[in-house]
This record gives sequence, C-alpha cells and structure tokens, in this order.
Amino acid sequence: VRNIRDASTPGFKDVQVRVQWTDRTGSEAGFISLSSIIAAMGPDSTADLLRRETVSQPDSPVLNRHVSIPLEAQTLALDATRSVFKPPLDGSNSGTVAWVFNNATGLIVGQCTVQAGTTTAQLAYWNLAWCSSNAELHLLAGAVRFSTGANAPTSADAESPASPVRNLNVRLDLAGGRSYQCFDDAPTLSTEAAGRTAVNYYCAISASANRVWQGTAMLLPLPFSDQPNVPWHVQDNGLPTGTVIDHRLCRYTPATTESQWVANEQHPRVYGYLDAARQQVQTTPMGNLREQNFLVIRSAHPCPTDGPANPAARDFVNSNTLEHLALPP
Repeated sequence: VRNIRDASTPGFKDVQVRVQWTDRTGSEAGFISLSSIIAAMGPDSTADLLRRETVSQPDSPVLNRHVSIPLEAQTLALDATRSVFKPPLDGSNSGTVAWVFNNATGLIVGQCTVQAGTTTAQLAYWNLAWCSSNAELHLLAGAVRFSTGANAPTSADAESPASPVRNLNVRLDLAGGRSYQCFDDAPTLSTEAAGRTAVNYYCAISASANRVWQGTAMLLPLPFSDQPNVPWHVQDNGLPTGTVIDHRLCRYTPATTESQWVANEQHPRVYGYLDAARQQVQTTPMGNLREQNFLVIRSAHPCPTDGPANPAARDFVNSNTLEHLALPP
C-alpha cells in the first residue's frame, strides 16, 4: 500500500509504503511500514550541494571504485582497476581527450588521445591500453548554476536555481606554474541553452611528488557564438577599462566570511592552504575535489546566504554562498 500526501510544510510530500504478507503456513500476517519525505526540488540539485567527495574517503566506494571518480566514467571490462571518462568539450563529444582513473585512489593515471565523436561508453580497454599509465593528475570538478532573475535570489533560489545557463570556460590560477586542462559542457549557441540549468566542468591538474597544489578557479564568461555582441562579465583581473560587470560569481561553501578557513572539499577561495591568509601550506595529499559548485547572479544582488541544515525543520541543505573573486594580480 502506498500513500502520498501533502506535508504540513509547503514544497514537501509525506510518503508511506506498507508491505503486508502472510507467512508460509498461512497462519500469521506480517508487515513492514516505511515513511519518508519528498522535496519539490530534483534530487540531483540537492545532491550537488550536499556532496563533498574527496580522495580522503576511500571507505565510501561508488560502483566499486573511488567515490571521487565521475559517475559517468566506465569501468574497463578487461581491467577492473581502471575507469575511463571522456570530458565534454563545449557541450559535445567533439573532444579528443580521455582520462583513465585508478579505481582505488581516484587519481587520473592516464591521459589518452581518442577519436573525436567517441563517447565514454564507446571506449574500451584496447583503445586505452597504451595510455592507461602515462600520467598522474588531480581532478577538480563541479557545476555552475544560474539564478539571474530580476529579484535578489534567496537561499531557496540558491538551493534550486532555475535560470538558463550561459556560455563559459573555467580558468585555474595555480601556484608554481602547475599545468592543467579544463573542459565543460557549456552550450556555445543560445538555442542550445534552452532547458539547461547547469554547466558541468572538469579540470585535470598535474600532481607533484607530495600530491599537493595551491590555487583558485575562476569563470571566463563567453558570449554565445550566434550572439557575439551580447557579452556578459563577472569581476576579474585584467578586464578592459569600462567593462560592464553585469553578473556576480558566488561559490557554494559553508564559510560565512572570507576570513573563515574551510577544508578544500568545502570550496574555499584558494585551495591547498591551512589558513585563510594562505600562510600555511597543506602537506597531506589533497586528492580529487568534486562538487566545487558556483552560482551566477546579477551584479546588483548580493550572494544568497543560508545557515546549517536543520532536518528537524525539514531543511536538508545548506545553500550558503560567498562572492568569489579572483586573487590580486
């Protein structure tokens, strides 16, 4: 028996499922009853905000591999210790780069050149055997969402932003001249943005001997190729004089002030340091950083704030954000 009804709190439904049976002798009845709550927002949006997955969580495997490996990656049929993932290029499969992950550590251990148009699902062991152990790279990945309506976004808007996406790239500013590559699935045409509420990005960062890196991630706003005269901008270094900053970049983080230190997986302004002033460098391996998410809003509005989740009040997500600015040049 299934019963779904509106909860006392708007935007939620109470769900109860009851399964009944009679034992094999037919003499005794049994049952089990399960209750839950369904939120109006999609589960993927909630998960994007809640997950803080890093290489330091090897005890939480997903699909029998490290939790930080993208879910879209495919375990190789003839080598269960490796998975392959082809990052998107401008929202398509036109790229020629594929990454091979070590399923135990989550690190990228191979970088391969594959045929354009090939999907992750089409890549197999014989395509990748020659390049499955030629690299050691960290993964930095997340999503960029938009809440660009006329009104200032609230914490509820940050929790489930629904504005259309824009074209963009991701840039990393790394200490020590560390090399990297970033890919994303941002649409390049305005007609491709319809119905899209998130842009996913994936960056591979070269690993050092101690597997620690320092730096920050920034957005590079781009106009749609069919609307080249409709640019958009967020605050950044080196913009031409007179540039109109019409959008603000916020990052999802539990930190409430810029001076508050948070762990790397909780999306600080700068990665790899043990204090907000960037004076103490982290010495333990950082591993992969997933769900490093951003929110783009109009420049006239402040970044929306929120408090810790309170399940007792049916508040399951801390959708707090801080303005994300580039480091001084």
